[in-house]
Amino acid sequence: MYRLLALSGLIVGLAVLAAAGLVVAAAEEQSGKPETFITRLQPGDNLVGWTTDAAPVEALFEAIPQIGVVWVWDVEWRQWRLAAPNLPRSMWTLDQLKPGMGLRLRLIGDQTVDWERPRRPSQGSVTLKPGWNFVAWLGPDNAPVGRAVRGIGRTAESVGIWSTTTHEVQIFAPHTIESGGKVTELMFGDGLWVKVGRSGNWLQPTGSLPDIVLLGEVPFSVQDRLPSDMRSVLDFFAENFGIEADFADFSVLVVADLDSLLNHYRDGDDVDRDWQMQWARTLWGTAAGWVADDLVIVTEAWQRDSEGTPFVLPHEYFHIIQRQLGHHSLPVWLLEGTAQWAHLSYEKWERDRGARGKPPNDLWSAEIAEEFLGSAGCGRLPEDVAAWSYSEGTVATHQMVITNGTQSVIEFFRRLGGSANADWTSAFEATFELRVDAFVENVRGWVVDQWLEEVGSAPDLIPVAVHARRLDGAPVTNLQYHVLADATKHRCWSEHDVSPDDAGRAIVRFVTGVSSVLIGDMSEEGRFVGRFYYRNGTLIDGDDFVDPQGRISAFNAGEHLRFATGRNPSIEIVLHNDWWRWKISGRVANASGEVTNRIKVHLTDPRDHRQVTWARETNPDGTFAFLVPDAGTYILRVERLGTECNGYVRDDGGLGRRGEARKFEVAGGGVADILVMLPEQLCDS
Repeated sequence: MYRLLALSGLIVGLAVLAAAGLVVAAAEEQSGKPETFITRLQPGDNLVGWTTDAAPVEALFEAIPQIGVVWVWDVEWRQWRLAAPNLPRSMWTLDQLKPGMGLRLRLIGDQTVDWERPRRPSQGSVTLKPGWNFVAWLGPDNAPVGRAVRGIGRTAESVGIWSTTTHEVQIFAPHTIESGGKVTELMFGDGLWVKVGRSGNWLQPTGSLPDIVLLGEVPFSVQDRLPSDMRSVLDFFAENFGIEADFADFSVLVVADLDSLLNHYRDGDDVDRDWQMQWARTLWGTAAGWVADDLVIVTEAWQRDSEGTPFVLPHEYFHIIQRQLGHHSLPVWLLEGTAQWAHLSYEKWERDRGARGKPPNDLWSAEIAEEFLGSAGCGRLPEDVAAWSYSEGTVATHQMVITNGTQSVIEFFRRLGGSANADWTSAFEATFELRVDAFVENVRGWVVDQWLEEVGSAPDLIPVAVHARRLDGAPVTNLQYHVLADATKHRCWSEHDVSPDDAGRAIVRFVTGVSSVLIGDMSEEGRFVGRFYYRNGTLIDGDDFVDPQGRISAFNAGEHLRFATGRNPSIEIVLHNDWWRWKISGRVANASGEVTNRIKVHLTDPRDHRQVTWARETNPDGTFAFLVPDAGTYILRVERLGTECNGYVRDDGGLGRRGEARKFEVAGGGVADILVMLPEQLCDS
């Protein structure tokens, strides 16, 4: 396991006082010195923030003997707590200094003192409670106060800033801080007063990267771009919403293979590790990323899509923000729809860097609406709101934005976090001033209006009976059907993820009178096998319809189907008996017969050595299995993940060159119990 530590400012190997954020002696063993900053303390009272790890208050007095008294404000009791070196210890009401605290320091004498502290804070958030809070600013230098407190949201009522010239606290209303006169700015480590109407977690934009942990053999090409991709996502949320997930609360796990992730959990001491391991086993192979305490990204998914955007990072990062602002149970459409909206917003922001001066609504909302209009059931959302998911949730989030502004999405999660007993519907209605059922009807109406604007008439969906069987009559049940209609300028899905019954029968919906294609996604034991298109009474794989960019167009590959009302339409799919029916399966072990992990198995055609289907990573017990597309001859190639070490399976189960490969014959049945024996010298380095 490798660990990429965050950028400069992360302090390692420091003495106790260094951890407390005090003056650091030259005792560091690292080649480079950590970045520090200076707070100049003036004679008399100073308001500063405690930015580093928790420490006993005595450490402060030992480091700065000129301090006569230190106070912190207790927001719940609305009184000061204090400690002073010249007072008996029994009279102290303050024992510990904690990160995020505001400190009132009284400096004795007439000399200034320069206090050197680590630049990187130990955390990125502070808890606010109703009333006046005295807290630390953990964000960047020269931050305009108006922009800084934007991250608190609507609950912010007043802000108090210490004036070093008048030695008084100046009180501002958040909306008037930058109106006229000189802009008031905050410096990292400042102390400030914040009055709020309800509790909340203030996620301050510190600019500090979370720890990025590499599990397994992560390619160097991915490692090189991890910090810059992470930085870009942080910048987006800081610039547009004034917030940033607290880096101290999570790590980013970049995972090359399932076994490395499971070993990471086994080695840890997290009380939830059994749940995390089960969750990982469930999602591996079907999800590109997820949040389970930490943010988990599968290595293959840490790539940039066709638009140059990190594939899943912005979406999963927003799930961390959701959790840190308001950790409550939410329906899938709201949880995933807001995350997908945030991802698309980031995508648009990255493409339009030169247009950042525009209001956020103009910057991305209309484009998001257009992109997902077609996904919203061809103008009709599912009647059961519980069935809404990513697409419908993204359209619904767009409605939140166009009626209440971009910040309202974040504000909703702040309200969730404002009360431990708040249910999501109460927070929703307080944020958007609308009952949930009325909001749902508004979303339905908007989708229909958009459809009418583009098509000119209300969508009419017709049920079509689909039956898939083989020539011998055996039903085909491991398909999920989708219908893509050529009904708008964006096209739309009139049906999604419909599974057949045990007889291979399903009912799918087409848009009446509109040209559409029927698509079937095949899976086996929860793993995706391939996407197929209905044409001439059967399913084809679409390989003959690839465009110059390597993509398959559904309307080129699939037969154009059009159904009218009143005919009880049906589709009969007949597949030959060997079509994706038989398995090649086995187990990979070392020379001693023990399970060998981090192995990928490839199924190839011996005639042209083309990979026949998706490669399979071995299961924790070393087993693997493939569905094969047809009766015929196949060979197996075994690869150690993250390396170039590989070989072809020979007749004796060992590995050799391509010319030595065993030919596995599939005809009228599968091939099972293949034992692949890895030589001890394979990739030992």
